Amino acid sequence: MTETHTVDTYTTGFQEEDRDLLTPPPVFCGPPMPGTAIQIVDVEIKEPLGLNQEGESTIRSPSLLKGYWNRPEATAAAFRDGWFLTGGHRGLLGDAGCLHFLGRWKEMLKVNGMSVFPAEVEAILGPIPWSWAAPSSADRIRTRGKSRWRSSRSGPSTPGS
Repeated sequence: MTETHTVDTYTTGFQEEDRDLLTPPPVFCGPPMPGTAIQIVDVEIKEPLGLNQEGESTIRSPSLLKGYWNRPEATAAAFRDGWFLTGGHRGLLGDAGCLHFLGRWKEMLKVNGMSVFPAEVEAILGPIPWSWAAPSSADRIRTRGKSRWRSSRSGPSTPGS
């Protein structure tokens, strides 16, 4: 996250027995760096949640920005009681206090009227042998006179392309 200017979590030592890869839910980010505090809050009321509860990741760190240059309203909206609100980073803290990044609230794709995270698309496409391991993204397209979002991936989209 650019607002913290540094690394906020670490995974060193968690690679043994693939704990960093096999510990559900994805994506395992590890515990906070010394001096950094991470908490998960309710998305609506911004109150702290317990372990293994999904919400918005918030952070407090000595390397955190103090505010947005000449933007006092944006600064006020980004902080609550000294905690930086990450702007919609979905996460949870597991039993060991390790952060799991679950995506962003604002990067939702609409698929047949349902909200879908790009990571869900990637999880389905990832195991397909001819599918590139590139992240999906949301692109606005126009179909049948309506403006819609679609997921796109870079790289070949068919076998042998």
